Amino acid sequence: MKKKIFKAGVIGLGVGTHHVKALENHPNCIVKKVYDFDKSKKLNFKKNFPNIKFVKNENEIFKDKEISIVSIASYDNFHYDQIIKCIKNKKNIIVEKPICLNQKQLSSINSLLKKTNLKITSNMVLRTTGLFRQIKKKISNKKIISIEADYLWGRTYKLYQWRSKIKDYSIIHGCAIHVIDLILWLLNKKPVTVYTKGNNIGIDKKKFKKNSYVIILLKYNNNLIVKITANASSIYTHFHELKIFSKNSTITHNLQGSYEIKESKKIKKLSSKYPDKKNRSNIIHSFVDNLKNRYIRSIVDKKDIMNSMSISLAAEKSLKIGKEIKIKYEN
Repeated sequence: MKKKIFKAGVIGLGVGTHHVKALENHPNCIVKKVYDFDKSKKLNFKKNFPNIKFVKNENEIFKDKEISIVSIASYDNFHYDQIIKCIKNKKNIIVEKPICLNQKQLSSINSLLKKTNLKITSNMVLRTTGLFRQIKKKISNKKIISIEADYLWGRTYKLYQWRSKIKDYSIIHGCAIHVIDLILWLLNKKPVTVYTKGNNIGIDKKKFKKNSYVIILLKYNNNLIVKITANASSIYTHFHELKIFSKNSTITHNLQGSYEIKESKKIKKLSSKYPDKKNRSNIIHSFVDNLKNRYIRSIVDKKDIMNSMSISLAAEKSLKIGKEIKIKYEN
């Protein structure tokens, strides 16, 4: 039986280079074309991937009828228009977060995808981390009292690059959404309201005028409260800290290590891997597997993306109006 091969195109060769590698390493996929508006990347790319065509315009990817998967790893403000082009040209979509920058765009994407058989995934890589997968199993049957999750970016210089030039750039959509998705996945339930505060202390306000720190409070129907922060302005290593308090134990993950503290005060070290980068390609591999066989579930699917984006957009709205608001989810 002839093996089914999916041909892919990749737009954006920053983090998109990792997408190229993940797609090329899947036995049922090859990358046919790539595009980046920075033509200086072409020479280095061709050294590493001589058989992949570097095209002059992104539309060469969208119009290519042989290509059935498009991976979007461009700047945040381009994602929406490129997703719409994918849908119009019948391409399955891999897209870096955030998939869009406002509620109208999210509703449009959701509505258009409903009219097709196309599939979409996003690179929510924390789901693939061995440590967080171990923690998910440990808390599955526990009564959770509270959770604190911190996205410590540790790379302030990145704020002053392309992010400073995007009108609607959001530290919530660009950073906090990773932890929002992690919490959704860990708890397998959705919060009902969100309240957000933020500041831009500690950065060069002439270079970056938006919030570089936010604190987000998510409230659930059972009165559970989850605190999430995104911190892009502090000196720190890039890290995802986590504290999960349950009735019979507490789980902590920080620079000192990862531990479970039992009711007896006995402390057990958690040995699963973090950050476990080698498994991040599983997001893309599971997506291709799902295209090949619909009974194989993508690690991140459309419903997951819509839920995390709905919370992220509501958090941004709360930040702007200074009030706790109800989260509107896409159906």
